[in-house]
Amino acid sequence: MTPFWNARTRPDPSQPVAAERGALSPPTGPLDVGDPGVSTEGYLDLGAFRLPARQDLKIRLDVDKTSGAVAAVTVQADASSVQLTAFAAPRSAGVWDEVRPEIAAAVSGGGGQTEEREGSFGTELVARVPTTLPDGRRVLQVQRFCGVDGPRWFVRAVFSGPEVLQSVGATLPEELASRGRGADLEDLVRSVVVVRGTDPMAPREPLPLRVPETARRVPTPPAQVAPPAQVAQPGQPTAAVEQGGQAPAQQAGQAPAQPAGGVPGAASGGQPAAAGEQSGGPATSTP
Repeated sequence: MTPFWNARTRPDPSQPVAAERGALSPPTGPLDVGDPGVSTEGYLDLGAFRLPARQDLKIRLDVDKTSGAVAAVTVQADASSVQLTAFAAPRSAGVWDEVRPEIAAAVSGGGGQTEEREGSFGTELVARVPTTLPDGRRVLQVQRFCGVDGPRWFVRAVFSGPEVLQSVGATLPEELASRGRGADLEDLVRSVVVVRGTDPMAPREPLPLRVPETARRVPTPPAQVAPPAQVAQPGQPTAAVEQGGQAPAQQAGQAPAQPAGGVPGAASGGQPAAAGEQSGGPATSTP
């Protein structure tokens, strides 16, 4: 099994290989709140996640319709987006190596396809998930699953956008390709701080997320999809809370489910990014 430092850090070659934090080089993120030198000053407090305050990003909190709990955090940068979920993990080992085959099996069971490859966060999974658009067309929703094992936690990041489509050979309109900001979102994920807490939790149990006190919901216009509620606070990014519960309770090894009221490629205006394929809107899946 991959040691938990696989995507966060690289073992110091001068030290024996051991799962001791003192034997590791500085982490590259996501970060743990206990990592040396980590500060969350100026970060948005979302419970298990602390996100950097950036005005150029839009943040949506996907709320489980049944429980009312926040199930995932989706960050959008122009035509690109990433969904973040956090789970408890064993103290001695990570779970990403176990989770990837489960996601692949779930996607395959739904008629989709997956491909493993090495990426900036280690071994990742690119999934093509069959999806029906509101107009009845069938397309493949393309998403990139990345997993990061930390000390007693696991973070899954699901990327969507022009870069994901281009990585599978899709030809994009120049206007859409120029709006890809996947690199910005990767930098964001590397700067996320995870607050695991000290309470005992079963492996893969979702870490609690919460709506900031500053968040407010925008009333839903009649016969329209619920718009996000804007969080306006000086020095913090704009956060959005979807109304009506947009995500089921998260689990680690499930394939993504299309959010209610959304369409694949919603981050790019809901238009097809390429013939037969679209970049998925924020996934609402589980590890």
